[in-house]
Amino acid sequence: VVPKAEEKQTVKETKKKSIKSKTEEEPIETNTDEQAMLDKKKTKSSGKVKKQDVKEIPIASPEKSAEKPVKPRAATKRKAASKEAVADNSIEKYLEEVKAEVETVEDEDKAIAKKKSKKEPKEKPPKEIRPRGRAAKALEKSAEEEQEIGVVEEKIGTGRKRAAVPAGKDDINGAKPAKAKKTDGPLMNSTVTKYNKEDFILPTDEDGSERYNLKISSWNVAGLRSWLKKDGLRFLEYELPDIFCLQEIKCTTDQMPDEVARIPGYHPYWLCMPGGYAGVAIYSKIMPINVEYGIGNEEFDAVGRMITAEYEKFFLINVYVPNSGRKLVNLEARMRWEKLFQEYAKRLDAKKPLVICGDMNVSHQAIDLANPKSNTRSAGFTQEERDKMTELLALGFVDTFRHLYPDRTAAYTYWTYMSNARSRNVGWRLDYYIVSQRFTKRVVDNCIRSQVMGSDHCPITLFLKM
Repeated sequence: VVPKAEEKQTVKETKKKSIKSKTEEEPIETNTDEQAMLDKKKTKSSGKVKKQDVKEIPIASPEKSAEKPVKPRAATKRKAASKEAVADNSIEKYLEEVKAEVETVEDEDKAIAKKKSKKEPKEKPPKEIRPRGRAAKALEKSAEEEQEIGVVEEKIGTGRKRAAVPAGKDDINGAKPAKAKKTDGPLMNSTVTKYNKEDFILPTDEDGSERYNLKISSWNVAGLRSWLKKDGLRFLEYELPDIFCLQEIKCTTDQMPDEVARIPGYHPYWLCMPGGYAGVAIYSKIMPINVEYGIGNEEFDAVGRMITAEYEKFFLINVYVPNSGRKLVNLEARMRWEKLFQEYAKRLDAKKPLVICGDMNVSHQAIDLANPKSNTRSAGFTQEERDKMTELLALGFVDTFRHLYPDRTAAYTYWTYMSNARSRNVGWRLDYYIVSQRFTKRVVDNCIRSQVMGSDHCPITLFLKM
């Protein structure tokens, strides 16, 4: 008979051996952590067995062993199940990573496609932009003015006619120009004069005799040296004036180019102070009796605004009237000038008939500029400036152009360089021939040479029968 204690010990050892044999027969792949745990357990279990002195004892009877059956496979299955779960988790994790990479690539492709679509936008029909507020009112005013003015035929030179362009808005020293009217093709300001001798010939009388015997031309050249580069002297070859008056020459005598220092057949008289701001000049085939420079006031004579030449039968004033400036900053000075000029003209007129020519820097009537309604507070068309012109004429002087052509429209002598104003004939009449009232019987014609380029002003010519 085996003692009970020894029997229990024998059963334990038998279980351990059977479990060990089973695990060796069916090895299971485990990860490093699980293998380490198993190795640790084996070490502990093997240590315990070595510490005990085990004797060889016969196997217990079937009855005893049947009471406590050994179930080694259960443990093995649990271990296998746990290892399979670990493997499944690893696969699922890998699949998730692959899926995430695919989604990242798709997002990048979408981003690239979006950038390309931005770089190459689809063409969309342009939206019609309609002006609002002041711009809309300005356009309405412009349309009304165009209806009032219409298309006018203007005689030039020999009586040939051309269609004048309807007037639009203009700019002079601060006035805002209107936007160019849309046309079939772009209109550009011409810079080259196409000279034609016939344009400068005044028709003769019925008997074939010349209607005039004295010709005076006036031109604001806006810089003499610049004017020369634009072939300005060629005008003299076609017009052939007896007296040629220039304004705004902008150069002193020491800066005078050789071409104009001595023009064959003319006596030169210049007035331009250092700094070259304004300046005036007279070239005369007829030697004057006397020449006076300035108006006798230091404020205005410092820049050179006026030359007076005395001839046998009249006085000639060549003048460049001060501009009131942008935002009318010089309007007060302009009013002081007007008072001085009226007094000066009155004194000369008391001696001899007077001819005033030059840039008067005012459009006297609404007919004298393209857009009077929008320029009532612009330099050159303020009520103050217009009133001073009215006062001058009331002293016994006549505006020769309006005397000859009281109703002619679209007759201008100045155009801003902006907005292709000259090609559209959007301008101002700023240049005049004003004569003593008793001298009007000597006036034959006053011609505006708008076809002549070289400045933002065009030349004007007065024909007299002395």
